[in-house]
Parts: sequence; structure tokens; C-alpha cells
Amino acid sequence: MYDIIAANAECSEIEVLNQSWIGGTTYSYKMKKRPCWGLCFIIDGSIVYKTKNSKTVAESGDIVILKKGSLYSAEFMKHRTNDILINFHCNTSSNAERIGDITLIKDRKSLKNDFLEILDYAVFRERGYMVKSVFYRIIDSLTQSSIETTLSAKIKQIINSDPSASEADIAKACLVSVSTLQRTFKYAYGKPISKYKNDIRMAKAKKLLLSGMYSVEETAEILNFCDSAYLSHCFKKYTGLSPKKFVKQAHII
Repeated sequence: MYDIIAANAECSEIEVLNQSWIGGTTYSYKMKKRPCWGLCFIIDGSIVYKTKNSKTVAESGDIVILKKGSLYSAEFMKHRTNDILINFHCNTSSNAERIGDITLIKDRKSLKNDFLEILDYAVFRERGYMVKSVFYRIIDSLTQSSIETTLSAKIKQIINSDPSASEADIAKACLVSVSTLQRTFKYAYGKPISKYKNDIRMAKAKKLLLSGMYSVEETAEILNFCDSAYLSHCFKKYTGLSPKKFVKQAHII
């Protein structure tokens, strides 16, 4: 989201719609361009968005960013689809030109209450200042999610290229603290960095040993283990077998 809306964006004309569609219904912006930006949260059901070059399926809990000026059609596939649509105008970043007409953000059920809250303020209470407050909260949540996704991908890329890199060095390269590094990676991939790095090393150890071209000693040296004994210890803890038994069993199979 931070690639689309500038950090200091001024948003206006925020309109919140509570929509319910019967299955098979369609609407289209193919004959005229969408006049404003939109954020659509799918409460239940599903929507298929079609542009000239793409097809995007949004399910319950997903958020769809609809670009101003986009051309597309939307078809509602389930028996009934309910969504909350926020239309708005704002000054966007220069990166917005590179964004596709339809941007899907998967599984953001955590923001359901925010969308219900902004609907309540807009439709039932008519409290405009609260509408804007909740709107910016939603934008901020999507921005933070985008930043963390980008950061976690960068961390993973660094580890994949150099599994021996320390967490302090990775944090320095990513311009974040070690604690932020650890939290971001574990949230994104469900495991701590140390376990991910160990998974990589063990996968490489298996590959080298099974190739028949490298001894346990040579494998330990290639993977920067202090010695073959330590590699054997780690390998057995990881696989339940010593390197030699692992290779022997693999050849029997």
C-alpha cells in the first residue's frame, strides 16, 4: 500500500458502501474509467475481477485495491456476496503508475472490525471525522503489512545467499534492530531465523552427501561447520541418522 499512496497523502471524499450481491451479478468499469480509488473488503462470498490482461479472484477476508482510472469487470460467484467498499480520492505516489488495475491483498481478516467500524461511523452515525480516522488506521495497517512483507523477503534473500551470516549482520544490512529482524521473520515464515538457517544447511548437507562426490569432512568444510564431528552431531539431531547411515539408507531405498 505504501507504494500506492504517498506517506503524506491527503485523502478526501471518503464514501463507505455496504454492498450485497446475488450470485451471477456483474458490474463493469470497462466502458468508462473508475473515477476514484477503492478499497473493497470481502465479508463473505467471492468476486472475480477481470481486466484486459488478468483475472483476480477475491475470497472472504481478502482486500482488493481498485486503482483510479482502471478498467475492469467484477462478477459475484457465490449465492450471495457481501462486501464493504471504501471509495476515496487522494494524491498518490509516483509508484502508483506502475500498479495494476486490481491489487489483491490476501487474508486480511484482522481488518474486518475496522471495516465494520468505518461503515458504522459513515452510514449509521454520520460522524465524518471518525470515518477519516478509521480510514487512515486501515491505510496504516496495510502500509505496515507491505513494509514487513518486503523486509521479510529481503531477510530471506540474504540468508539464502549466505546462511552463515549472523543475525547482527543481517539486521545491519536491512537497517533494522535484531529484535525487529527476528520478529518480522518469525511472523512471516513461522520459524525463527536460526531454524530456517539450519534447514538450509541440512538440505545442502543431504544434497552434497547423496551426490557421492563429497565426504563428511569435505561437506563440513563446504558448509562452514567447525569439523566433521559437529556436522555429524547436527545432522543426526536433524534427521535421526548419522551422515553415513543416511546415505546408506537412501541408496537402499
